[in-house]
Amino acid sequence: MFTSVDDVSARLAANLPAVRGLLRRARRLHWLNPEPRSHRGTGDSAARAYAALVDMHECRTVHQLNALVGRLLPV
Repeated sequence: MFTSVDDVSARLAANLPAVRGLLRRARRLHWLNPEPRSHRGTGDSAARAYAALVDMHECRTVHQLNALVGRLLPV
């Protein structure tokens, strides 16, 4: 299942109920976030709130994506 829930809240409350709904229906949920871990929760980012519910992975580059897929896929 793929969906889009943006961690930039535009000063609105994080949509945690939507993420909880995904968690009920999905076996696993991983969030690929281009935002550096050190910037999570700054400005209007709700990433920390979402990261409390799901596995959030920093993924800005092809190298990071390749490494993540290598860790997640069974060998």
